[in-house]
Amino acid sequence: MKINSVSARLIFTFFFFPAGLLLEAADTPNLKKLAPKVESLVKAYYPESKILATDSELEFEYKTRDYDVYEPRKDGGSDFLSKKGPEKGGAGKGPGGIIGRLKIWPGPYMASRTRPQTIDYHYFKVLLLAPYSEKKDCHIEAELLYPGTADPKFVEEFTNLINGFENEID
Repeated sequence: MKINSVSARLIFTFFFFPAGLLLEAADTPNLKKLAPKVESLVKAYYPESKILATDSELEFEYKTRDYDVYEPRKDGGSDFLSKKGPEKGGAGKGPGGIIGRLKIWPGPYMASRTRPQTIDYHYFKVLLLAPYSEKKDCHIEAELLYPGTADPKFVEEFTNLINGFENEID
């Protein structure tokens, strides 16, 4: 049997590629130890928050709404769009809302958006983190959306927990 280029691509696609994904998935650390610590921190400040977790991802939110914001572009311009964000708190309203997302990835962070950084959308801020573990060869992409009325201690504790994730993953 003669193997042409189409056959070779099919063999690679259906045999080697899925096998590589399975091996990579088996070797990628998970959030099983970190998730309860993040959940405990979030529940301490936002007891009624909703939290969804899988082995590699965690999301939480409390008091959210849609905002019309300007999203900066790489070319220096900006786009006007609707973005889900946390409600603002303030006098008589409490600390406001919160949104958070974590995902663990193999290897170092390679995306174009600089991390760590905080983006101010006027109505709320977005904290972006992507600490890397050389020992485990993985990183966590973390995104925390919070209003200016959020407790700074919560933001600091969250940042410290994510930046020290290396000892909290399997």
